[in-house]
Amino acid sequence: MIEKDGSGEKMMETVKETALKEIHVNLMEGGEIRHLLKEIKQTIGTCPQ
Repeated sequence: MIEKDGSGEKMMETVKETALKEIHVNLMEGGEIRHLLKEIKQTIGTCPQ
């Protein structure tokens, strides 16, 4: 809901910016985790059994 003074609009913009930052952080962390899992998989694949 947009208030007459625009405060609701400003709040929604702040929420949107915060959500986008959180999504970016999660994607970056997800990429690091995928890279780590790939390295572990490669290491396990090269270990003698």
